[in-house]
Amino acid sequence: MARFLLFLVPQSLSLFGSSVLQFAIIWTIVYRYGSGSMLFLATMAGFVPQVISSYLIGPVLDRKPRKALIILSDGISAAGALAALVSVLGGRNTAVLFPLLGIRSLCQGIQAPAYAAVLPQLVPEGRIVRANGLKGLSSAIVMMLAPPAAGFLFSSSYGLISSLFLDIVTAVLAMSVLAAQKIPGIEASSDSLPHDMTALLKGDRALLSMLAFNAVATFLISPGAFMTPLLIKREYDAVPLMLSLSEMSYSAGMIAGGLAAAAFGDRIGRRHGYARFLLIYGVCLLLIGIIHDFPAYMILNLCIGLSTPFYSALLSSAVQERTDENAMGRAMALLSLSTSVSLPLGMVLFGPLADALPIRAVFAISGAAAASLALAGSCHAGDNHPQRDQEQVEGSQKR
Repeated sequence: MARFLLFLVPQSLSLFGSSVLQFAIIWTIVYRYGSGSMLFLATMAGFVPQVISSYLIGPVLDRKPRKALIILSDGISAAGALAALVSVLGGRNTAVLFPLLGIRSLCQGIQAPAYAAVLPQLVPEGRIVRANGLKGLSSAIVMMLAPPAAGFLFSSSYGLISSLFLDIVTAVLAMSVLAAQKIPGIEASSDSLPHDMTALLKGDRALLSMLAFNAVATFLISPGAFMTPLLIKREYDAVPLMLSLSEMSYSAGMIAGGLAAAAFGDRIGRRHGYARFLLIYGVCLLLIGIIHDFPAYMILNLCIGLSTPFYSALLSSAVQERTDENAMGRAMALLSLSTSVSLPLGMVLFGPLADALPIRAVFAISGAAAASLALAGSCHAGDNHPQRDQEQVEGSQKR
């Protein structure tokens, strides 16, 4: 696991810098323009390029060195931040932030599947869930630390400038460490061309089932991902402290869940494991919609945070373990795409629905639907070879 940790730590620092800058960019746009239309443009600039690059990058990840692609995408993102820094220091219009969002989104569409495709190359056999759990833990820590750090920097005299500088420094650090790290190569793959990435699914119905399951699940839980501030405002007459406590309870659950997934995830069967943790998530959303009590909401939100790293780690591990190394880039690009598309699409439905129905009803509908999917998925999800789960669990226990 030492090689993986050497990879994880600098990448997490880079993610921290990127997250701080992302907050600073959005806050700058809000303060500078105060316009919903501008915020919509910023959202599209941060979403559409990632969808496009996630779809196109899969075959490239199976043909070219993945380490080089991660470094290249980090370098492009840092160069964009440097150009924006020069522009801001020169007193130019902050409109430069919109193309910067697009560049960062494009690079994120490359980095996310590349990161996931490299992970199995760095981890001993039988430790894939532990590695994915540690990855989730690091993301949870970044999620908890980035907002206050961004607020501190944004309120300082240099504001956006300091955030841009932090992003550049952390990206350069991550690139330097990764450049010095040896990552095992893979044999060049020539079985497909960039335009036929989905051909990977034609001969693997189980993989298609897992990706479809994740897409529908992500669509259904989108209120839990985006609409909790609205729930608190409408149902609990929100004060800033309540909003902070809500984020803290979820982050605390994520950290605890990441630790638990890293410690015990290898002992859980992949075949039904992720569906069971989606069931926990769905039941919690349903209860949030039924119970009108803020302390109870905090506990349920904590449980949602606990279940999320398990779901993510077990699903990613199930995909990674059944996919041939030469097709790993395409598989992880499709998995990333199934998430990045489904979350905003879910809000297309649930956002307007929240204006037509009580917000708690929206959470109840979302949770009931997600729980129903999880129950159905526990019968049909994932790997069509049940004995593989037992072999994986026994293998992890021997190590």
